[in-house]
Amino acid sequence: MKLIILIISSLFIAAFSLSCSDDDGSLPPIVTPEETIEEVVAFKFNENSGNTTVESNTNNNYEILGNGINRMPGVMGNGLFFDGLSSQITGTLSSSILPKSQFSLSLWVSPKSYPISTSAMLALTTEGSNTGVMVGLNKFGQIVVNYFINGVSYEHVTAESLQKNVWSSVMVSISPKNGLLKIFLDKTIIKNTTIPNGNISWPATNTSFIIGKNTKGEQIGIYDIDYFSGAIDELMIFSGQLTQEIVNSEYSKYSPPSPPVSYQLDINYSDNFYRPIYHSLPDYGWANESYGLIYHQNKYHMFFQKNEVFLESLNKIGGTSPVRTW
Repeated sequence: MKLIILIISSLFIAAFSLSCSDDDGSLPPIVTPEETIEEVVAFKFNENSGNTTVESNTNNNYEILGNGINRMPGVMGNGLFFDGLSSQITGTLSSSILPKSQFSLSLWVSPKSYPISTSAMLALTTEGSNTGVMVGLNKFGQIVVNYFINGVSYEHVTAESLQKNVWSSVMVSISPKNGLLKIFLDKTIIKNTTIPNGNISWPATNTSFIIGKNTKGEQIGIYDIDYFSGAIDELMIFSGQLTQEIVNSEYSKYSPPSPPVSYQLDINYSDNFYRPIYHSLPDYGWANESYGLIYHQNKYHMFFQKNEVFLESLNKIGGTSPVRTW
């Protein structure tokens, strides 16, 4: 009797094993979910005219502010030039679409000059708040990432600087879910560090944003010194964490023009009653008062301080104010 039961049991186990296997006798492979990202915000700046730009996912239009609206060839279609003095795009986004646990940002940027303070390419925050994310540039051209997790501010600065007059890909991944922050420059990871777990803090309903200007309120006298100077294109926010494979894939979608970048700047002051017919202006950014007019070798020469020269000279020679012929 025991022998019969043993034989029946063996046959049952064999039949069950066959029913659970493939035709070739191997078990089904184990599939690991692939890391993915989902686009939630996209500014592509592909308009040919007008004073607004569209956010592709909501189809909302946002006003472009400043002394002039200067579009130029970007890495895909058009890009937008920011003059370092007045250009900015402001508005609000619904906080419900902004990722709390895995936030990623991608943009193409070409600085024309470095700021005196810390400018912002994108600031998803307001002055004095304890919410949001800011990705910007400091006076040495280094990438600055500031963010709030559970209401606490954190900031990271790269050792590498962005090249001027060259289109560069900047991608940032803030993942409190996995406790990691990553910054990529032209596909190469240049910062990979641990961060606290928790959630990125966003306002309850809507999040204010500025493209091209920081929100810390830094000034010299009455002048804001936190504007970005240069071009920006293909600014996107994703839900999900960046991997090297995703970064490579996103980077390969674009074909940036060869350096040096040719900026387009057209500012019309003809309707300004207080400007003389002949008025000295820098090609971008701001310049201090002129330092006299000198006639030499059949030419008039004017000298003044300009932000880019001023900053670079201060860094090199320790504080002497330079002048520049214009």
